[in-house]
Amino acid sequence: MFSPLCRARGMGWLVCCSIFVLTPVRAAETISMNKAVERAIAANLNLSIAQSAIEAGKGDLEQAGLLPNPELSIEAENAFGSGAYTGLKEADLTAAVSQKIELGGKREIRMRRARAANEGARLHRDLVVRDLEVKTKKAFVRLLAAQREVDLASRAAKEMKNAARALREKVSKGASPEADSNRGELALELSGIRLQRAQSGLIIARQALLTLWNEDGYRKLKATGSLALASTNLPGLGELLKKVDAHPILGVEKAKVEEGSAAYALEKSRAVPDPTIGVGARHFNGIDESAFLISLSIPIPVADANQGNIRAAGARTNAARLSVRQTQLVLSERLRKAYQEYQSSCLEAKRFRNTVLPAARDSARSIRKGYRLGRFGVLDLLGALQVEIDSAQQAVEAVLSCRLSLIEIEGLTGDTYQSAASEMSREGEKS
Repeated sequence: MFSPLCRARGMGWLVCCSIFVLTPVRAAETISMNKAVERAIAANLNLSIAQSAIEAGKGDLEQAGLLPNPELSIEAENAFGSGAYTGLKEADLTAAVSQKIELGGKREIRMRRARAANEGARLHRDLVVRDLEVKTKKAFVRLLAAQREVDLASRAAKEMKNAARALREKVSKGASPEADSNRGELALELSGIRLQRAQSGLIIARQALLTLWNEDGYRKLKATGSLALASTNLPGLGELLKKVDAHPILGVEKAKVEEGSAAYALEKSRAVPDPTIGVGARHFNGIDESAFLISLSIPIPVADANQGNIRAAGARTNAARLSVRQTQLVLSERLRKAYQEYQSSCLEAKRFRNTVLPAARDSARSIRKGYRLGRFGVLDLLGALQVEIDSAQQAVEAVLSCRLSLIEIEGLTGDTYQSAASEMSREGEKS
């Protein structure tokens, strides 16, 4: 018979499964993909942060359009001295108002810079929304796949349990050697490990979706819908690449270029001195006479013509332009990769659906029947069952890869190409 250790492990696994089934638990919340995305957008902190940045940008724009404040000055000359100048009796009192006049278009350039920054903040919010949608859709599809894998692993464990029982009965009747029973117990143990791994993957998939909803704890979720291939109207790669230029991250980068260009212009305008004009009145207490006062002051840019800041702003603007080009290349490379993965994984999934899965099921069915009639041995039986199980598992992985690649393409182009979820095939769902 099978070794006592393996037999104990098998019994332990069966006990754990029994506890898992019999323990009362709260029902899982069912969630659709659209609801999952809506909840993520409503709860995600990054989106709130991005919205706060937009509000801050509005304040920056308001501040950028304000003019310099005028200055009031009051002076007393020939006061609080000695002799005739004791106190304020002989003091000359002056009151004046001065105003700095900004030249070189500084105010308009400040506003241009603030508008560019505000536009960048708005586009950054759009980028956060799009990235969040992509991450949530991927997490949802992974949850669908994890649910499917648990279902397949549970069926496989049940199948192996029945096979192991049948082998034990044949051994007890002397119709098969004890080695056959040992092989069945080993296959049962491996199916238990597979189920345990699938259940762990399901927990991880649920937690990933909950994290996107800004939930710290764990609870059961059930994704609704079918893990199926999608019927799409996906255009060719060349057409898709044209749509990359509308990606929000490129908009953010281009807004940085505009902001940098405005910053460069602002630094150049600061090289233009701003005069300060003042008007006032002076009263001469000693002779009890008054006179008006007019003043003009202007900095002389002898040593500091703001040349260092101009140079730095120009370099930053050039770096921002290069960043736009680099981002375009990265997005195009990501799109090419996603497109290739979509083509290959979807083709693979179709081959599993149309050829591999039906053949694996037919083979397993035929060998089960032949084994009962004595035409095949236990290795043939267990091998056929394993091929059927592995084929179903690989089919799920192929469909998952296909769906994830399509979501990535949609996120990069901003369009939706999945017109309807077509069944992977009813046969595939039964595998």
